[in-house]
Amino acid sequence: MIERLNAAFADRYRIERELGQGGMATVYLAADLKHDRNVAIKVLKPELAAVLGADRFVVEIKTTASLSHPHILPLFDSGTADGFLYYVMPYIEGETIRDKLDRESQFGVEEAVRIAREVADALDYAHRHGVIHRDIKPENLLLHDGRAMVMDFGIALAVSAAAGGRMTETGLSLGTPHYMSPEQATAEKDLSGRSDIYSLASVLFEMLAGQPPHVGGTAQQVIMKIITEEAQPLTRLRKSVPEHVAAAVRRALEKLPADRFRTAKEFGDALANPAYGTGMTFEGRAAPRRARIDWRLAVLGGIALGAFGSWLVIPRGDTAADSSAARAQLTFNGFSTTPAISTDGKQLAYTEQRCPRGRRYPCRFSLVTLERGSNRPITVLDSARAIFGHRFSPDGQLIFVNAILDATRRGLYVLPRLGGIPRRIGDLSSFDLDPTSDTLLLGPDGTTGKFGYFVLAANGAAVDSMPLPPVLVSAVAWSPDGQHLALVSDYHSITIVARDGTVTDSVLGPFRSNVRWTPDGGGLILFRALEGSEDDLDFYSVSGGGRLGKREVMLPKVPTFFEGEFDVAWTTGTLVLSTGQATYDLWTFDLAGNAQQRTFGTTWYGGAAISPDGTALYYLRGDMIGDNLYRLVLPDREEQLTADSVPAAGWTVTLSRDVQRVSFVQLINGSSWVATLDLGSRRISYDPDRGGVGVYQARAPIGRGLLYGMPDRRGLLVVDSIGGPARALAFPDSLTGMGFAVGPEGTGVVLLLSDRVGMVLATSPLDRLDLHELHRFAPDDFVDPPDWGDDGWISFGMARGDEPPALWGVRAGGGPLIRRASLPPRCNHRMQTLATAAPVGVCLAVDRRPDIWTVELARLRR
Repeated sequence: MIERLNAAFADRYRIERELGQGGMATVYLAADLKHDRNVAIKVLKPELAAVLGADRFVVEIKTTASLSHPHILPLFDSGTADGFLYYVMPYIEGETIRDKLDRESQFGVEEAVRIAREVADALDYAHRHGVIHRDIKPENLLLHDGRAMVMDFGIALAVSAAAGGRMTETGLSLGTPHYMSPEQATAEKDLSGRSDIYSLASVLFEMLAGQPPHVGGTAQQVIMKIITEEAQPLTRLRKSVPEHVAAAVRRALEKLPADRFRTAKEFGDALANPAYGTGMTFEGRAAPRRARIDWRLAVLGGIALGAFGSWLVIPRGDTAADSSAARAQLTFNGFSTTPAISTDGKQLAYTEQRCPRGRRYPCRFSLVTLERGSNRPITVLDSARAIFGHRFSPDGQLIFVNAILDATRRGLYVLPRLGGIPRRIGDLSSFDLDPTSDTLLLGPDGTTGKFGYFVLAANGAAVDSMPLPPVLVSAVAWSPDGQHLALVSDYHSITIVARDGTVTDSVLGPFRSNVRWTPDGGGLILFRALEGSEDDLDFYSVSGGGRLGKREVMLPKVPTFFEGEFDVAWTTGTLVLSTGQATYDLWTFDLAGNAQQRTFGTTWYGGAAISPDGTALYYLRGDMIGDNLYRLVLPDREEQLTADSVPAAGWTVTLSRDVQRVSFVQLINGSSWVATLDLGSRRISYDPDRGGVGVYQARAPIGRGLLYGMPDRRGLLVVDSIGGPARALAFPDSLTGMGFAVGPEGTGVVLLLSDRVGMVLATSPLDRLDLHELHRFAPDDFVDPPDWGDDGWISFGMARGDEPPALWGVRAGGGPLIRRASLPPRCNHRMQTLATAAPVGVCLAVDRRPDIWTVELARLRR
């Protein structure tokens, strides 16, 4: 080829060597014989040149040859020679942004912003001269002595125009999928400069986050995500990114061109303006937030748009739902959760959860307050290890917080609304304020271990106590008159208890772990768990005697991320809740660090079991039909194994070592049942709910039986045959079970236990409880339930300190902890498992993007 090119160029250029190949052209280093200089010659691919008219191509490329800007690589020459279409540029010593990303993964924040601003300046100049690049990507951005140079400016336009709409004949496309604007992805003919702005924002996103805004296994998957999904917040993937930079990138990545910056200059100015993103536009007016979706994107997105779009913009015909609901979004960062609202509805508090590189653990939590109508949030508590919930005092001046503030233990704290030193009140797992007093709190009795609650003064002193029914309580709410309690027991049922401890009524769920009374005390509101990650907000009337009435749907199918977090202002009836978008994807990985994405965010996936040889995945999946069990034979053959669509009550499934049975937890008539599918006959056997309030984990089947955790996490239940009697292995009073796995011979079990100090890993035989401690973890270690492999390794996911989560292991006989493998980016280390006979694992990557909304419902107005 080089000999032919040298003959074609004759005495004008001498080809020295090939520099590389791209989608449209091959690049050669050449000597410019006339000017005695090195140049780079790009020769279009023959299949592309075959459908281009040479004369038309030369005419179109002349438009770009006139561009002269310090950050635009100039065009020296172009034309045709011996059937080749080519153009000539200076040969610059340097590297592309792609080269540097491949070497270093990410840029420094200041460097990335400076480069983006230089490119934006070049784009602004070209756009003002009527030229749109159409193919901004890391490969087309050259770094010369640290300065950005845009290559191939207008070449894509010249090729497209010269082809006369016949690009499909070449088998090539213009634009690179990861950096295409939505209008490019949908093949719109008329593109504006705002398409280049979107592409530049995508490149800046990758320079900062180490990945493009949207990723997928194929070009089609990437394009679908560009059309239908919002990009993750930059500050979630890299916490050092300034808020104004993240806000500018977010606006530049808007789906609709009209919602982006008007010019590239505006984008560059916003990147340099620390005040940008505080709610003001360049014109000094409050920036409006739009809650609308282009109908073309909605149609193209189809199911991938998911529940969030329907809750936000689609009217529903359900007569029970409150169609008069007025909704307003208050945060826009994609990591705001656990909202609380003051009694008068004027003050908000919420949690900001920031995780390095998009992973869930280890995260840092901040408590933020915001006055409604203000755009100035105040961080009142920073860098907590976990925040589980909070409530305003009746006068709105104090906030009570259920949190882990350091590496010691969970507790209840109180601090002023505008910030201050948090004061610890005591231990607890759930709490609520007595609405008849501004000082009393309700919390569990953490000293006796009995089912009861005690009343505390704000200084932590005990005032009173009361009995409760023997249920595991995950949430509690005191009625406005202080005469009744509403208890959510282990996500499944609601129990109404009078002040003296008498149970007045109950109803089966499933419900999420939050409940509030209506302002008038005449009803309860809570989220009923549906299939997948969307839930109905339900209303139940409550009589004066504590009897529950008929269920009504107030808000249908709200994306709650399985949390159901909300609060109600008792004076105004304003509802505040956390909602947004989420994707759930399964990845496989090996001990060498190789990883591959297996699903692509179109539905909800639970954590998967992997076959002993690592060749198949078994998992729960939720979609419009319901929750069902699936098998994925790697790499891509998926098979639906059940069709009953019974809601799953847990995230995980368990596969027997002989790969004959799969077990998972289902919710049937409000109770948990362990369902075991025989893969040969496809028949399901059910082991009934043990204890009436649900199992917390079902693990590897033992022979023909099962092993699963007691509902109160105080022991294990061994069922030798499904449906038969169970025998208990009770833990000592000081220990709580957090996870377990059966050993290779089926005679032993490894346990992850918790005491008041921290987490402990231990083994025990199954015929009796005889704990052998393998390792005691540091207080700041987040540890996943373990797996016990045939090779004698006990493996588990762990996030240690500020290190990224990884797969760790220890020998079953004891020894030091060994870091066995890295987990794929964004994988939740609490949703991973390792094949028992192969060094292959599977993990669940969860990308949740919650924000805080207020909703005004007629039902809640007093």
